[in-house]
Amino acid sequence: MKKNLLIVFFALFAFGLFAEDRVENTTVVNMQTLKKTSVESARFEILASKQFAFKLDKYNGEVYQLVSTGLFSPGKWVLMSRQVENMNDSVCANAVNYQLYIHEEQASHVFLMNVNTGATWTLGKRGDNRSYSWEAIVNE
Repeated sequence: MKKNLLIVFFALFAFGLFAEDRVENTTVVNMQTLKKTSVESARFEILASKQFAFKLDKYNGEVYQLVSTGLFSPGKWVLMSRQVENMNDSVCANAVNYQLYIHEEQASHVFLMNVNTGATWTLGKRGDNRSYSWEAIVNE
């Protein structure tokens, strides 16, 4: 009996060390299929693909990305930056102003659009260790 308890204790200790090492690395939570909330008039919407999960505030255009900080972490929503300089980004008060589009097969095709002006941003990442952000797509 003592031998079995010792083995269980050692296994839990080893697993704890492994999990502790994983907490330091922040990774994007992967989803298996494209999913979307279905309430069109709601202020907030969650969209997810195989690679990303986003929460969109459809009134002000703030987009949060779901990230995990560990093996058993429930994840956290992290606000993403968005380039707004030189963009026609006018909004209507207390109304849906933005929509987020994720291509079902091409996860690299992710767009945020102001539905009033057509101002559009795409998901971008500058540098290896930089977080994702919204980069403006300008009209010619």
